[in-house]
Amino acid sequence: MSGDLPFPFRKGKNNDSARIYRMIWDSGARGCTGDEMEVALDLPHSSVSGRCGDLRNEGWIVDSGDRRPTRRGADATVWIVTSQKTRDPMHEQMA
Repeated sequence: MSGDLPFPFRKGKNNDSARIYRMIWDSGARGCTGDEMEVALDLPHSSVSGRCGDLRNEGWIVDSGDRRPTRRGADATVWIVTSQKTRDPMHEQMA
C-alpha cells in the first residue's frame, strides 16, 4: 500500500519527489540545485521546483545556505537532506 509509505516514496504523482529526494540524498553535503536536478533527471523546471517545495514543506530537505550558478548564471539554492533524516529510507524503495 503506497499510501502507508512516507511522503516522498509514495507511487503516482510523487514519483518525481522520490527521484529528486534520491538525487539530493546521493549528493551528500554538496547538495543539489534545481537546475542540476532538471538536467540530470530530465525534468522541467516546474516539476523540480514544485517537488522541492513539497519536500521542503514536509521536512525532508532544507536550503543549505549555499548558492551555485545555474546554466544561465543565476544564483540557485543548494538543497540538502535535513539532518533529522539520518537514515536512508529509500534504500528498500529504490533498489
